[in-house]
Amino acid sequence: MRSGVFLTCAIAVCTLAAGYGSAAPSGAFTQEGVVTQVVDGDTLAVRLSNGKQERVRLIGVDAAERGACFAAQATEHARRLALSRPIVLRGDATQDTRDRYGRLLAYVWIPGGRDLGYQLVARGYAKVYVYRTPFTGPSAYRTAETRAKSSSHGHVEGVRQHHDQTRRTVTASVPKLPPQLQPLPADRR
Repeated sequence: MRSGVFLTCAIAVCTLAAGYGSAAPSGAFTQEGVVTQVVDGDTLAVRLSNGKQERVRLIGVDAAERGACFAAQATEHARRLALSRPIVLRGDATQDTRDRYGRLLAYVWIPGGRDLGYQLVARGYAKVYVYRTPFTGPSAYRTAETRAKSSSHGHVEGVRQHHDQTRRTVTASVPKLPPQLQPLPADRR
């Protein structure tokens, strides 16, 4: 009897170990949805294609929180780019699936195959943010942040550049991104 229990436990442990080794990293996923609310410059409410509602925190960026200087501008810019639009969420294998507040951590791909977080950084509405471990594309984001700081666009580091009268458009040139951050094929946009 004892050997049967031991054998059963040994098989269970081996099965769990085999499953653990072959499982995808916790942060790796792809889901489609529609942005239903822009909470602030780095947090969205999304209705997934399966009907579930999710609060999503953008990976790799930090925008001013509600009530802080330039938070309204960052939120409005994210709203213009993403609200009511179909999006694709991509998790990052180097990151957790959720943050300490229960928000889904993801890159958000907006129509046109553009990464929302990158767009916010490139235009100076957010800064690069690394929590615990570096995410997949920090060098591209840091390059965009450096360019935004040296241009007259956006509000990086809380310094507002008054350029609203001309409403110039920033064209963010994207350095080579890792495969996980490459634009989506046209049929997935």
